[in-house]
Amino acid sequence: MAHTCTMGLTLFASHNPDLVILDLGLPDRDGLEFIRTVRQKYMTPIVVLSARTDEMDKIEALDLGANDYITKPFSTGELLARVRAALRLNRYSACAAAMPRQGSSAHRECASTMTAVRCLWTSRRSS
Repeated sequence: MAHTCTMGLTLFASHNPDLVILDLGLPDRDGLEFIRTVRQKYMTPIVVLSARTDEMDKIEALDLGANDYITKPFSTGELLARVRAALRLNRYSACAAAMPRQGSSAHRECASTMTAVRCLWTSRRSS
């Protein structure tokens, strides 16, 4: 887990996570800067968790490249469902781009839900 945007970018570069859960309210920079930086080179799914409920904040994060936006408070079940959906969409997109035909062994491997997930969580340190 990273507690700053700078640490999050460093961990992202060194660990290549399958998904990022991002709190926009980071102490050193706005979390939107994390999205801007990551989207310059990577399509890794980003799920934003934020106390910001204004529609324009949601639109900006999604337009910058966030895959989903969840406002606080949220339930663990909802977060996990949205993570599964983001990973599923990302996996299917990657498989569709790489596979010539449906039904092949590569297709079945990509469609399998049995995958290990490396997740980077960026959040303010709770006091």
